[in-house]
Amino acid sequence: MLLKICSNLLKRRSYLAHNIRNMSASTNGGGEGDLILQEKGGVGWIYLNRPKALNALNLSMIRSMYPQLQTWEKGDVKLVVIKGVGDKAFCSGGDIRAITEEKGG
Repeated sequence: MLLKICSNLLKRRSYLAHNIRNMSASTNGGGEGDLILQEKGGVGWIYLNRPKALNALNLSMIRSMYPQLQTWEKGDVKLVVIKGVGDKAFCSGGDIRAITEEKGG
């Protein structure tokens, strides 16, 4: 039973990695941006796509995520899944470096 569960998890991880590479919805309107937003079958998917920064949230990501969450709340989305791209971290929190740079150092 445990082997079957592990096998399914590995298949699912491979499937998600493939889909992330092939998604077109993102914060920059085309390619893969820092935040990838997708809706499938009543599920909202948010992918934090900054693996080099351990998927730390920046202001641009928050500004893109919030209105989408509001739209999903008013629509047919009943579940939102947030995932971090990469193997090292789901999300390390707020991007302190970006905040400091925005305020002028």
